[in-house]
Amino acid sequence: MKLRRMAVAAALGATVLTTVPAITTPFTAYASCNDDHSSCGDDDPPYDDSVPDDPGNNDPGNDNPGYGDGTPTGVVDDTNVSEAPDPAPADATLPTVVTDGVSTQPSAPADPGIPTATEDPDSDGGGGGDSGDRVVLYSPGEKFEKRQNCYRNPNAAQYKVSDTVKYDVSYQASGNITAKAGEVLSASLGAQINTTVSHSTTIDVTLNQGESWALYVEYQTNIYKITSWDWTALKYRIEYVNVTAPTGVVTGRSC
Repeated sequence: MKLRRMAVAAALGATVLTTVPAITTPFTAYASCNDDHSSCGDDDPPYDDSVPDDPGNNDPGNDNPGYGDGTPTGVVDDTNVSEAPDPAPADATLPTVVTDGVSTQPSAPADPGIPTATEDPDSDGGGGGDSGDRVVLYSPGEKFEKRQNCYRNPNAAQYKVSDTVKYDVSYQASGNITAKAGEVLSASLGAQINTTVSHSTTIDVTLNQGESWALYVEYQTNIYKITSWDWTALKYRIEYVNVTAPTGVVTGRSC
């Protein structure tokens, strides 16, 4: 009977040695010898049937039960605790779009080539001063469009977006006017010239595979006549300037 127990312990020890991590192997093998009451070496005392089995440390106030249940302390299963679990794979089903082209802003227009003039303060019935500053449309020009970012859906799944998006517009003026005329012009346009301003619009777009979409901002280049008071000459200065500004028309379509 004792030889049979030794054979079982040896078989169990061999199995444990090949399946659990190296850091738990010595504790598992040692526990197998004690549980079967077999000899683990020549120096071990013979088994005495009169000695009851060791129930382990059953102190209810002790969280460490010892080896009485056959499982070494700290060994829970065959998982190597030094290896972190693999991260969850990314969701490859979410559609994405690619940017085929980026937005561009119009460049500053050329000088209209109209000479600057002066005007006496009494010629318009006024007494001079900044109260006579004004801007009028002198000659309207052609309209054109500037495209914002172009987005394309390369996926088999549809790409839907319903959101408020931002887009940039610019107010560009030719560089032939004085600083005073520039201030009067900016006040008339409601925007600082030679700057970029952000706007927003609501879109509701569905793109099938291969389809593209972009916002198109409409611009127009006009010639303005600016009248401003010149405190040095005590006369009105009349200047002409080319201004490229958005018309307020924004459309969305394929690109």
